[in-house]
Amino acid sequence: MFLLVVVLTVALAATLVLLVRSRRPGPIPVERESHLEQLFETFPHALTLRHLDGRLLRANAEFTRLFQYSVPEVVGVNIDRLLGVPGGERASGGERLLSSASKVWRQTRRRRRDGSQVEVSHTGAPLSLAGKTVAFYEVYHDLTQQLQAEATITEQQRLLEAFFTQSLDGFFFMMLDRPIHWTPEADKEALLDYAFAHHRVTRINDAMLAQYGYTRDQMLGLTPSDIYAHDLAQGRVQWRRFFDAGRLHTVTNERRADGTPILIEGDYVCLYDEEGRLTGHFGIQRDVTERSRQEEALRESEEKFAKAFRSSPFPITIATLSEGRFLEVNEAFLRDVGYPRAEVIGHTALELGLWRDPEARTELVRRLERDGMVREYEFVSKTRHRDRQINHIWAEKINLQGQECLLDIVWDVTEWRANEEALRRSRQELRDLAARLQTVREEERTRIARELHDELGQALTGLKMDLAWVRGRLTRPQADLAERLQTLINRVDGTVDAVRRLATELRPGVLDLLGLVAAIEWQTQEFGRRTGIETDLDLHSDGSAVDDVRATTVLRILQEALTNVARHAHATRVRIGFTQTRERLQLEVADNGRGITPDELAGRRSLGLVGIRERAIGCGGALEIEGRPGNGTTVKVRIPSGAIGAEEVVA
Repeated sequence: MFLLVVVLTVALAATLVLLVRSRRPGPIPVERESHLEQLFETFPHALTLRHLDGRLLRANAEFTRLFQYSVPEVVGVNIDRLLGVPGGERASGGERLLSSASKVWRQTRRRRRDGSQVEVSHTGAPLSLAGKTVAFYEVYHDLTQQLQAEATITEQQRLLEAFFTQSLDGFFFMMLDRPIHWTPEADKEALLDYAFAHHRVTRINDAMLAQYGYTRDQMLGLTPSDIYAHDLAQGRVQWRRFFDAGRLHTVTNERRADGTPILIEGDYVCLYDEEGRLTGHFGIQRDVTERSRQEEALRESEEKFAKAFRSSPFPITIATLSEGRFLEVNEAFLRDVGYPRAEVIGHTALELGLWRDPEARTELVRRLERDGMVREYEFVSKTRHRDRQINHIWAEKINLQGQECLLDIVWDVTEWRANEEALRRSRQELRDLAARLQTVREEERTRIARELHDELGQALTGLKMDLAWVRGRLTRPQADLAERLQTLINRVDGTVDAVRRLATELRPGVLDLLGLVAAIEWQTQEFGRRTGIETDLDLHSDGSAVDDVRATTVLRILQEALTNVARHAHATRVRIGFTQTRERLQLEVADNGRGITPDELAGRRSLGLVGIRERAIGCGGALEIEGRPGNGTTVKVRIPSGAIGAEEVVA
């Protein structure tokens, strides 16, 4: 390109001399003048011919394209003033040429007609005839594309440098002290000897230094013999493979500066000169030690999972989430459903008829998509062994190679359900029996209380009357006998009181005569009188009827709760609340004592609490006992107006 510019410039100078001469008198062949005009106009850069005073004499078409002025506009004009950039060079182009006896070159900036500026190379030289300067020529070369290309190259070099220095992977160059001919005919062992001693690290980035733990000064100049000092034989094998192939991707076992082993994964490319000689190589590598550990841990984890999967006594399957197509099943599953593996893998549970209700699987998938996992989902299946099998499934959504799948563990709970139902029936029968026993007991208590009150009470009253009659018939000399009769009368009175107390404890008459609210009020007063513990009573009743069973249950629960307060609570105050509506009966007994503990609630000696619970459950009610250490115990009982079920809450 440079030679072409020189040739064009020489031809241009000759042309301009002839053009100047053509303006003087004397004949010039027409053909030659035409050729000169064509050369001037077709010159690839902007070309001008100027007078010594700076006025433009001629300009070519490229000048018009570059500066946007037509030739008639610029002929006779001083173009230094026309094209000059404000604040530019002090000396104009013409002044420079006049002051120079040879060609002048400079890079400068010129202004176009539209005011924009363009970077150009400006070449000019004086034209002489007979040793006298008569004019000078100038060539303007548009540098826009060249500068853009140079800027692009500079930016690319900057980016490449940034990529090299800032990359998270280790980048490096290793160059040989002198090139070698690595050919099939060469003595490769001898060349390897040379390379291992004279193939040196010449450039490295920070990531490379971090991989090995060296400083830059420590690592620059290292040779393969240094790098593979721990295993030279393996290093030679690797490098021979590399030099033979010209490029290599490999994982090598290397050493850090402190001697700790590291696994390096790298890509390496040989560098050659124009003669095909090996001059060095470029490498990109990364420390994969941790990744290798993770891969090994993953492999071990997968192996453990596979062993657990295969040997699990519970049926385990992996299937696609959308269709439920089996991808893998264990032996326990095959044993449970009675199908061979070939008939299961690739088929769905619905195709095998394992789900008696397909909607149950749809619900399972819906929950998995919402929550990602499902625990103890119950469904009924059909196998080759059983027409109806109750199962629990634990399922979790997983991703296998980009496909949503489900991993599930299934176990047969048919027998467990049957045993649970048998236990439930047994408990219900026991509760029914206990309720019947309570009823019989209350009936017997009522009967005994009535007999004590009516028969024994009447008999004792009659005995007292007879004794009083006998005492009234005695004379004065029989004073000792009268005193003895009075003692008997007092004893009879005490016995009557005891009979009344026993009858009341067996069955409070106030409950039958005045109802539950009055019985609770009486029981509260009796408890305060007997124990000396302060009581607060809060009663609310809408007057609705309460059947005898529920009334008795509430009163007995109140009696048991107050007995526990007196025996165990060490309380000084008890608050009793009772609410009676058409919907429910609610009793609450709260003391300010030491508070019942969880161990006492669960203890085997808390038979009184068991009795309270069973009484409440027998009426379809709920019991709640809450103990607060140092702040007392609260017993709450809720019994519905009709038996709608039973529940127990203990907090």
